[in-house]
Amino acid sequence: MHKLLDNHDKNSLFCLRYFSEKKSLSKITIQDMLNDLQWERRKLLKILADLSETSKQNNWETYLTFKYVNNELHIELSDAFSLDFFLAYYLKNNVLFQFLIELFNDDFIDLQKFTEERFLAKGTFYRKMKRLKILLADFNLHIDLTKKERIIGEEHQIRYFFHCLFTEGYHFSLAFAHKVEHAPINAVLAFIKKIHPELPYSFSLKLRSYLAVTLTRITQGFYVPLQEDYPHAFSTTVATDILTQIQTLLLTNLSPKQLRAETNFFYMSLLANNTYPLDYIKREKLPVQLFLEHVSQQTKRFINLYARFFKQPLAATEYFYLLINLTAIDTHTRLFKGSTNHFRMDFNVSLLKKNYPLLYSMCDNFYNFLQKENSRTLSDTMKINYFFLLRELIDTTERSVNICLLSKVNSLQYATLKKKIQRLSQVDLSFINHPSAEVDFYIADFKLSALEDAYPDAVFHYWPSLPDEAEQFRLVQRLNQLYRQPTQRPRAKKTTT
Repeated sequence: MHKLLDNHDKNSLFCLRYFSEKKSLSKITIQDMLNDLQWERRKLLKILADLSETSKQNNWETYLTFKYVNNELHIELSDAFSLDFFLAYYLKNNVLFQFLIELFNDDFIDLQKFTEERFLAKGTFYRKMKRLKILLADFNLHIDLTKKERIIGEEHQIRYFFHCLFTEGYHFSLAFAHKVEHAPINAVLAFIKKIHPELPYSFSLKLRSYLAVTLTRITQGFYVPLQEDYPHAFSTTVATDILTQIQTLLLTNLSPKQLRAETNFFYMSLLANNTYPLDYIKREKLPVQLFLEHVSQQTKRFINLYARFFKQPLAATEYFYLLINLTAIDTHTRLFKGSTNHFRMDFNVSLLKKNYPLLYSMCDNFYNFLQKENSRTLSDTMKINYFFLLRELIDTTERSVNICLLSKVNSLQYATLKKKIQRLSQVDLSFINHPSAEVDFYIADFKLSALEDAYPDAVFHYWPSLPDEAEQFRLVQRLNQLYRQPTQRPRAKKTTT
């Protein structure tokens, strides 16, 4: 939804994202920033000055502080720093966002009144409207202020658009952009939380937004049509429980036909706008035959190609984990347009490559294989969707690597080294205190010739008694290279370094 923002606010966000990417540095030279962002010096200094002023006005010192001294920026980001917080701030203060809220709540009178209240020239607002029209087109929608509907398009697309808009503008906020009564919605959320405590808070907030959008549109007289040909998905306890509650507490004034249409669509939306972790699949009693009857050929092919590429047979729960979530992703892609505009600002392929280099490399190799086999290019949105889906599955196929740390240092230093290795590694590690046939990887600060002979399949890694950061990085890199490969599991062949 950041497409609504003007260039100045977008640049401020880019600047904040740059700070986030460089948070390990206490200072950054202006020249480095200019080189990395490819901006002119005057533009950068203007953005920094305005950002500093906005920070003071909004007491953002809780999140970040920065000072400009001798062509250097001295930056400090707190643990509370979040790009989503700043995106929400700029969105809610954006005139197009405010315009959309008026349209949604049916508060809009005319353009003259709206622009006068904001001391804005009509011509200026019309120029800003170009950004909104582009965004709406992504959702297969358009705007017509001469009609009662204001925003024209299929009802399910209008609801999805506002759901995306409000979850970005009010995510993790208890504020409502809607005029609906809070109590019935809160009652539904409280009930779902009670019987499904495993659901994250973010799910409740998204559900609250979707309920509020649905009720607002129904109150205004806009209904989804009854359709029997919605893409078939699947049944889950969570979705069924939610549907029961909204029928009882919220959708009480509809005709039988309207109720059927609304509940059918709401149920489909719940299923298509969520994905389910492996633990949930293991707990849930799934109607296996129903899934097997309705699974698409595309989903079956994806699962077969996954098993072929990773040379990894799938257990029943892993198969249904892929089946359910791929069905949800596929249904969402076909049912809702515009989802590429509903990713958090810090969810992008470049960031995944940077933060999860080995895991993303494995997924990317699979993407290339998938694209070649299907003769179809994957969008970045689908790559991100598949990454989070495959990450859990790949991690569960790798058992812990058994590590034996042998060192001449004392017990305190030994414990510190062990914690540091565990923290830095992307591999799940189990430490074994004594040499044995169960050990996959030895780390030592003295030569272990006898053990090398006794355990020829183990890997031996040598480093100093007090390894510096470079040595620690070399160790972690080696562990990742050995044990994060898609077709290699412990044990690795014997090597000595």
